[in-house]
Amino acid sequence: MHASPAEIIQRSHNRCVQTHRLDPAGRLPDRLTAREVRERRQRFDHVVGEALGAVEGLRGVIEDSRCALLVSNQEGVIVRRMGHTTEASAMGQAIEVGSVWSEEQAGTNGVGTALSEGAAVTVAGTDHLLEALHPFTCTTAPLLDADQRVVGAIDLTAWLASRPDLPFLRHMVDRVASEVHCRIFARDHADHLLIGLSRERPTAVTAARALVAVGRDGTIRGVSGPARRLLAQLDQRLIDRATTGIGQLLQERVGVDLAALADSPIGTVSRALSLYARVVRTPAVERRPRRAPPPRPTPRPRIRGREVLSPRDLAGTDPRMLRHVRLIERVADTGLPVLLLGETGVGKDALAKAIHATSARSARPFVAVNCASLPETLLDSELFGYAPGTFTGGLREGKQGKIAASHRGTLFLDEIGDMPLGLQGRLLRVLAEGEVTRLGAVEPEPVDVQVISATNHDLEALVADGRFRADLYFRLSGATFELPALRDRTDLDDIVRRLLDQEHGRRITIDAPALACLRAYRWPGNIRQLAQVLRFAAACAEGGRITLDDLPERVRGVPSPARPHPAPAPHDATTLDEAMAHTERATLLAALRQASWNVSQAAIRLGIGRTTIHRKMRALGIVRPGTPGAGSETPEG
Repeated sequence: MHASPAEIIQRSHNRCVQTHRLDPAGRLPDRLTAREVRERRQRFDHVVGEALGAVEGLRGVIEDSRCALLVSNQEGVIVRRMGHTTEASAMGQAIEVGSVWSEEQAGTNGVGTALSEGAAVTVAGTDHLLEALHPFTCTTAPLLDADQRVVGAIDLTAWLASRPDLPFLRHMVDRVASEVHCRIFARDHADHLLIGLSRERPTAVTAARALVAVGRDGTIRGVSGPARRLLAQLDQRLIDRATTGIGQLLQERVGVDLAALADSPIGTVSRALSLYARVVRTPAVERRPRRAPPPRPTPRPRIRGREVLSPRDLAGTDPRMLRHVRLIERVADTGLPVLLLGETGVGKDALAKAIHATSARSARPFVAVNCASLPETLLDSELFGYAPGTFTGGLREGKQGKIAASHRGTLFLDEIGDMPLGLQGRLLRVLAEGEVTRLGAVEPEPVDVQVISATNHDLEALVADGRFRADLYFRLSGATFELPALRDRTDLDDIVRRLLDQEHGRRITIDAPALACLRAYRWPGNIRQLAQVLRFAAACAEGGRITLDDLPERVRGVPSPARPHPAPAPHDATTLDEAMAHTERATLLAALRQASWNVSQAAIRLGIGRTTIHRKMRALGIVRPGTPGAGSETPEG
């Protein structure tokens, strides 16, 4: 027999007072740090991805309900939030990402009590133990994995004074929690036949809820929560896990002939249990041709003529990157906005191109906008375009903006954290309404874009400081992936080999001491810096083999020589830009020396134009020896 809502609240109060020793007048616990939240979110990625997919279609309903939707992990830590921003901001610290809603920390509340009870609850007003939570109402359902274990919670929180429709909120969270569970169940049973059960003839939607996983031998391998409840209603012998029929033949337990089911696109009837059954998905291995010819090597996708690596190539063998890629492959064609986080140089732009090139939009434009490289006045016209006659000296026919140019393709917003605040509202409107209006124009034009954003900033901190719009952040962060720094990756050797092969084929190798040195370095500039170092080393290498002596002194840890003047030398660079300029200068010097200062030959060696060589020499202060007034040029690393 299920406990009543009042009994659940009373049990929770008893736990909080007697076991957790909480004071109703106590304050809410402090929020976790951004790093702590990221760590918990990474461990929770598999659930967060399914939860965000399940709620994406409900964004408008959530906004209209003036609620905040919260996703918590099993500890009660809020790892995602979306919803009505005005109400959410008024609710304050209690519903910020990183706030802790476990019963041990926050007393009786929707998230903590749902996690403790393993059941959906509504905790309104004075039902909360802590007085600080009395203004809220929380309606929460636990999130269950394929084996019915509680792995998190989905919650709708609102101001009690706004008189929310509590039965409607309960229906919403139950619906989302059920869909998340079914998505996880389907993912974990990817190698099994999935059968959807229903009291009435199932549609594709209803059949995707009450799921039974069946092996090739016809035995039941798993039963989803909705299917357990349905079977329990029809046959009390199926109410417990031990009697759901796992390990038994589908036909014996459910009364459905597997062969007949496979031949019927609309499903069949189990007369024994008076229900309908329909094939929802065949096993992944069976969807491939059984006698397919050996696959021919397919050319890598290209963007504007340049070869693009696949997401799996970029992931290498690093476990965290491989986990990201598995999720990316599932959301790439769902329309969810993708947000890539990570330090400068970790490969966010390369991954954005890879996502586009392997998606269903690959034949359409990939349009990149660097939000930090242009002033606000120019970025406005670059993004949105302008109508004829808008600007004096502008193009007579006007200009198409980057957003419109990416119609049916991908819009990559690089350095989104540096977008001026004034433009963020206009961008949000475009993303919300699916149409863009050029500057100086009246009529909007429809746009259908996959948005991928990237930044090395902590956007949540920028939101807290008022430097980034919260509503735009929630719109862009549909699926968020934080790329690990190079020093934290486990596959540096593979990355080195890939970078060398990209530029030199198999003509350049690297010996073990040099590779060990690269592993020991901290790489403040990440993969971008590593690529520059390898270019320098390859230019210095003799016989096509990079040795320890070919690496820049800074990477080898060679101390800098003392200088008679206090001005810092290039190899004493304290910023990433200075370090990159130093590496570029050293690479160019090495190429010029090997070419005996023949600029044409150095240009061929480096794969760039002669004019580029001359321009970089001027910019980096490199003067050919023997030039009047040049003095002597010496390497600086």
